[in-house]
Amino acid sequence: MTDVVTGLEYDMLTTNMTHKYFNAIKTKLHVLGVASINRSIEKKTVKQKIGPDKTVGTVVDESRIITFRDDNFNIDSKSRFSDITPSIPLDPNEFIKAIEQAIHVAFDKQKNNTNNIEEERKEQEQIKEIQIHNEVNNSSFIDKEENERLAEEIKTLFPNATAEAKGEMKKIMDQFNMKDFKGVDIVPTTAFEKIVEALSN
Repeated sequence: MTDVVTGLEYDMLTTNMTHKYFNAIKTKLHVLGVASINRSIEKKTVKQKIGPDKTVGTVVDESRIITFRDDNFNIDSKSRFSDITPSIPLDPNEFIKAIEQAIHVAFDKQKNNTNNIEEERKEQEQIKEIQIHNEVNNSSFIDKEENERLAEEIKTLFPNATAEAKGEMKKIMDQFNMKDFKGVDIVPTTAFEKIVEALSN
């Protein structure tokens, strides 16, 4: 590699792909792990019968690793997760563990987080199910502005609604996988209309 500022050449462990294509891929990734062999080499001085002593290297330890972050910039790796384990053994379980831990730490650092990570995962899965359902069922028309208006109406009606009406509202929400009234852009308008109708009775 050549440093663009100084013009000096330096060595870096990287891919055997064309650098242009590799960089195009690297900029789109959240994590880039580079697999390599980590060797510990012990230097020994061997006496020669003729001439000066010779220094040779002997491999005393060798392991296969994946590097996610390298503070010395010797390995062309990258991660947008600042707290990811810098390197791990080349093992699928260790890989999954490192990624999951990095996601957990990044999630915990977020501000204004009311859910824990498992609650957030379930909520996202529910939203995804609703989105899939809506894509499959084209009759599920969504009017975001109307949904926002109906959501405000529900807030007004709810305090004075009967227990029976609130129970009916819960059934409708379960039917449409509604956790709350924030999904104005993913929940069919008919769901909001049915809830308003139930609370008005």
